[in-house]
Amino acid sequence: MPQRDRKTRKLNRWFALAVLALTGCAGSHPPAEFLTVNNTVWTTWMESKLDVSLNDVPLSQLPQTPPFYQMNILVGANDAPLLSLRVSLNAKGVTHRQALWMIAERYDLLMTVGYIQGRPCYIEISKRPDESEEQAKRRLRRIEESGGGRR
Repeated sequence: MPQRDRKTRKLNRWFALAVLALTGCAGSHPPAEFLTVNNTVWTTWMESKLDVSLNDVPLSQLPQTPPFYQMNILVGANDAPLLSLRVSLNAKGVTHRQALWMIAERYDLLMTVGYIQGRPCYIEISKRPDESEEQAKRRLRRIEESGGGRR
């Protein structure tokens, strides 16, 4: 009998790890409108697959890291403290869009595409504004509809 209990516990542990792994992957699918713009070069870059290994990188240094090398970012004056925010993300086989979505969700950031005619697109980063309860419910519903997952 004790042998069977040990096998059951081991099986339950493996099952729990598999569920956690699948849940973590599900949260990596951003809504269709996330960082989307009608620009072929931008779209191609955003949809290219990569492996991300960021460990405690200041947000201001994101454009100097290999996965996001030369990406243009803009942080507003009111959000200047975000420049010192340190981010970490380890993911394999994700798109730039997915990686940025995971960072935005994990660190409660708002990311939007900015562009000035004749210049490359850039990502505007700010702290997500305080949400009302209804807004939070709508955001969580969108996350679930796009593949679910938790932060």
